[in-house]
Amino acid sequence: MAHMIDFTKGFAAFTRRANTEPAWHGLGGETPADAPLEVWAKNAGIDFDYEKHVVKYSYDMGLGEAFFPNRFVLSRSDTRQPLSIVSDKYKIVQPRQVLEFYRELIADHGFVMETAGSLKDGARVWALANTNMSAAVHGIDRMKGYLLFVTSCDGELSTQVNFVNTRVVCNNTLTIATRDEATGAIRIPHLVDFDATKVKEQLGLVNGVWTNHVAQVATLADRTVSDDEVRNWLIKVLADPNKPLEEQNTTRLAKVYDLFNGKAIGAEMPTAKNTAWGLVNAVTEYVDYHANARSAASRLNSAWTGDGAKLKQKAWDEAVKLAA
Repeated sequence: MAHMIDFTKGFAAFTRRANTEPAWHGLGGETPADAPLEVWAKNAGIDFDYEKHVVKYSYDMGLGEAFFPNRFVLSRSDTRQPLSIVSDKYKIVQPRQVLEFYRELIADHGFVMETAGSLKDGARVWALANTNMSAAVHGIDRMKGYLLFVTSCDGELSTQVNFVNTRVVCNNTLTIATRDEATGAIRIPHLVDFDATKVKEQLGLVNGVWTNHVAQVATLADRTVSDDEVRNWLIKVLADPNKPLEEQNTTRLAKVYDLFNGKAIGAEMPTAKNTAWGLVNAVTEYVDYHANARSAASRLNSAWTGDGAKLKQKAWDEAVKLAA
């Protein structure tokens, strides 16, 4: 589809905290930060449930009808629009559970809702909250911490919860490793029940996760890199080791190389110029703003949960190895 963002209700299913910068070419509205979560759900267009219906089919020119008892159509409760077909083992995470996850965090830990919305006609739902954690690497390179929750009913995506670092100068986003998940996001497959309490325990203390991440970024910012190291690192992160050079995506390699060498926003800051942290941000800026995509919403989906997210994680992992 041309637009992944959901327009089922007649408006873009996306809302952001009031007085923040517009996203996605101005789509979506604003919601006061302290508005009840029910208002956030309505403004984000996610005030509906996923419903299950047994699959049935017709035969003999429509004269007969049979049921498929182990398969279900998942649809929206408000429009009855079908969204996917799943097995009887599929565990649904409802859109209301996404925002409800933040209720205690807002009340007890000072979190503030930032954005919420849905994609693919409502088949994917997300919310993002500001943790009120921030830092300035070497006193100049500001970062803010957020908590992202994404779920789906399309059978293609596990429920995902993860801390996100946003670099203020360029709005690049990077998943932060938690106590138990070195690769970043906590993923809950739809074959098990979603347990919000257990997920929050896995996330660990926000302060500890954030402090550890900031220390890692500072280490990357202190690690200067030579041009040979840059080229070797880019090949590890962006190239396919099973293909000869002439079959590689040299356009992507060249783009990220240029971003690292001054074209990226914030590339000339002392923390990023000729450093491993600069390499990470060259890749994150490429994924978040320059990678080919059908739409801004499609790019966001990739950057948060798809191939773009995997590429950013690989960039982080290889930069950490470089700085070790």
